Amino acid sequence: MDAGGVGYEIDVPMSTFYNLPALGERVTLLTHLVVARTRSSCSAFLTAAERHAFRQLIRISGVAAGPRLPCFQG
Repeated sequence: MDAGGVGYEIDVPMSTFYNLPALGERVTLLTHLVVARTRSSCSAFLTAAERHAFRQLIRISGVAAGPRLPCFQG
């Protein structure tokens, strides 16, 4: 993702990935940024409902904030 000339690597669920517009088209993503001592991660979602569900899940003890599988890098 490029925002204001700064590039960011973001993790997205497959539901968001498969519904992204064509390359070069404009898209608005809702993000969730996690900053920790050892690493930072940014997750992005097409809908507020997806982001809300993600935030509810990571509140559960033992659920990590971020993917456990390698994400797609295109």
